[in-house]
Amino acid sequence: MSTPAASPNLADLSIVIPVYGALEETLDCVTSLLQSDAGGCPIFLMDDGSDWHVQDTLRSRFADAPNVTLISHFRNRGYTRNIAMGVDQTNTEYVCILNSDTLLPAVWAGPLVAKLESDAYLAGVGPLSNAASFQSVPDLVDPETGKFSENDGLGFDPAERETVAALLHELGKGVCVDVPILNGFCTVFRRSALDAIGGFDTQGYPEGYGEENDLCIRLKAEGYRLCVLLDCFVHHQKSKSFGSARKETLSARGARTLAKKFGPELVPSLSKQMGASLPLNNIRALVKAALDTGTTPQVEGIAPDAGAVSLPAADGTRTCLALQGGGTYRISATGLNATPNAGDLPGITVSATPDALHVSLPESSALTLVGGAPVHSALRALSQASLLQTLYVTGWEIPAGPPAAETDEDSDAAPVAPWPEAWAMPEDTDKLSFSRLWLSN
Repeated sequence: MSTPAASPNLADLSIVIPVYGALEETLDCVTSLLQSDAGGCPIFLMDDGSDWHVQDTLRSRFADAPNVTLISHFRNRGYTRNIAMGVDQTNTEYVCILNSDTLLPAVWAGPLVAKLESDAYLAGVGPLSNAASFQSVPDLVDPETGKFSENDGLGFDPAERETVAALLHELGKGVCVDVPILNGFCTVFRRSALDAIGGFDTQGYPEGYGEENDLCIRLKAEGYRLCVLLDCFVHHQKSKSFGSARKETLSARGARTLAKKFGPELVPSLSKQMGASLPLNNIRALVKAALDTGTTPQVEGIAPDAGAVSLPAADGTRTCLALQGGGTYRISATGLNATPNAGDLPGITVSATPDALHVSLPESSALTLVGGAPVHSALRALSQASLLQTLYVTGWEIPAGPPAAETDEDSDAAPVAPWPEAWAMPEDTDKLSFSRLWLSN
């Protein structure tokens, strides 16, 4: 499985890490950060009145790291005031607010900054995670608690963290999904955009819990974009600084402030939009399918001249297939067949027959399938690809029929499924959408 290459565009990035207790988590966070692509960036540890042991340990542990600055408050100023003071310490165009309970893979900051550099109206970019509300993969909600899932600590182990990061590099393909709000655990902001709206509201949310939603709402109101980068992953251990009772109190207080400022319906409506995001749900489904195989995800490159490829592999290692550009691939529930294209194509071309999906890739394109559900994952991957480029549908030889929910209740006829039975599609696949399609006559 390939690992994303480090980007050289981090000279204009600073990182602000708010600290309050949670010494071991903070040490692990900073250690992983120094070993990542952002290890040479200015790092500001903003200690918000932790006890002397925390301050002394942080100072001694990172004394040999000249780019790490520890700023300790004599007394607790509150989370939002603390990060605002940290932002004020920076003089770079981009600033990352990074929770002290995160763990970083080798490459994470470069892709986030590169995305910001690509659009002057993009104010903030965040990664996917195991525990970041609507940015979580593979599960959004824990079925046992009904709350946001922490996905069993996915990515806590360093090797697993790199595996998930590499998997998302294959599945996300640089797709950046526009969202109304971002989770505050790890976000890279454009400093000039923060300055334009007056930064964080330190009066309304002095101790946090709601400050990131407030900031995002005001950035969007000024015409800026926010997005989640689907090929970037950061592990989140969840807050270790406050007890559960304290967190519930602060969360309720923050919700009241948001409702007072923006009305009681805005934040719930934004949360509803996030939960209904098809690209986010797509990437969750793809990651889940890759992880549910019971083996460590392995990506196998498939060349255009590979011929017949059976699925799954006998040894169980063929978790994901990276279809290379320049070929036409006949994808069925049991395997695929690859043949080289006669010439280059203007874009991805798609057609369908009752027994297979046919995808032709230009030289510059690629598509990654999850081996256990190739047709299903191909459609999800094409849905993601359509966010960046036009798909050319040249033939769709599938019998038309209404979804089961639209069948006449008085009719004795059996409901007509929207997908051919041979494709072995999961029940929820009718929720797919495609952003850019060109339909041939």
